[in-house]
Parts: sequence; structure tokens; C-alpha cells
Amino acid sequence: MTASVTDASRGTVSAPSVAWTSSNPNVASVLTSNIALTVLITAEAEETAVISATSGGKNGTSNFEVTPAPKDVTGQYYVAVGGVPRYLLSLNQTGPSVDFSLEREGLALTGIGTKKMDGVSA
Repeated sequence: MTASVTDASRGTVSAPSVAWTSSNPNVASVLTSNIALTVLITAEAEETAVISATSGGKNGTSNFEVTPAPKDVTGQYYVAVGGVPRYLLSLNQTGPSVDFSLEREGLALTGIGTKKMDGVSA
């Protein structure tokens, strides 16, 4: 994150001292630096933390939300019907978009869906 420190007339303050803090270091830890305008924040766990920058008795805050990285579902899977693998499901993910085909004995169903956090919707 980067802070911008200005004076009362909106002029940029040169070489300000900035203290960075996290409301929840277990979610987002701040690499301590009391003079830098830019600080490195490391995601530690899923949740939200408030990151604060304080300089000259004034502060600014920003919510920092940590969400899980999306899982790539690209691959080929057999779909069982009645316990017997009958269909070949092929998935190709690009970002949240998933192209799919479902094939069986020369018949194919194809389409595009959007990946959800817990699976694929079509």
C-alpha cells in the first residue's frame, strides 16, 4: 500500500514519517517501516483487516480483505451414472470462465460457465 501525506493546503509533505498498523496481524501483517510511504502487506488468513497509516497525528485507513485464491478446475473427469463412469467431462478454465464439454459415445454437449468458489456453474 502507498500513503500520500499532504498539509492543510493540500501540498505534498516531503519525507514524512508514516507508521503503519494492521487491526488484525493474523489476517494481514504489515512489514514494519516507520518512514516509508509504501509498505508491504502479507495476507495471512481469510478475513478482513483494517490497515492504518498515521503521520503527524492524522491517519487514513483501508479495508484489506483476504480471500482464497481460486482453484483451477482444468482437466478431464469421468462422470458416473448409477456408479458406472459413462461420460467424460472436460474443463478448461481461464480466470473465472470455464469452457466445458460432456461426451459419451460420439455425442457431445459443450458450453461456457462461470466458476464458483465451491465448484462450477454452467
